Amino acid sequence: MPMTMQKLMDKTPQGRRNSAQSVVIREVKVTKTTYKTLKYKAKTWSRTDSVGNIKGGKPTIHKTMVETNGKQVVVDCDCEDFMYFWEYALNRKKAARLTRSNGEPPVDKNPRMVPGVCKHVYALGEKLLNRGKVI
Repeated sequence: MPMTMQKLMDKTPQGRRNSAQSVVIREVKVTKTTYKTLKYKAKTWSRTDSVGNIKGGKPTIHKTMVETNGKQVVVDCDCEDFMYFWEYALNRKKAARLTRSNGEPPVDKNPRMVPGVCKHVYALGEKLLNRGKVI
């Protein structure tokens, strides 16, 4: 069963949903791939950690991506939360590629392989859903 952006967002824990409210999205670029999909890339950052605690210092800029063929999505983010918690579980649902992690199951962080997304992907997905760009 294909994973849509809405399904991924619905499965995302409340703490990450709340943290997504502090994410700033800049420089959204859309490209058409050779596979006839649309790829939305953005630079994102936040002054809170993955569960909403305020961080000091300069925010880290992350590269965040949502790709869609109109029936399902593939997502990616270069943040540690995505790499260590979500990427492997999403790959099992064909909603992410194994490009950042070591390809091993996240036995400590997500042992039940629950799909969901980091706050950066959540914020970009929410913006794209509100604009009717993804399902």
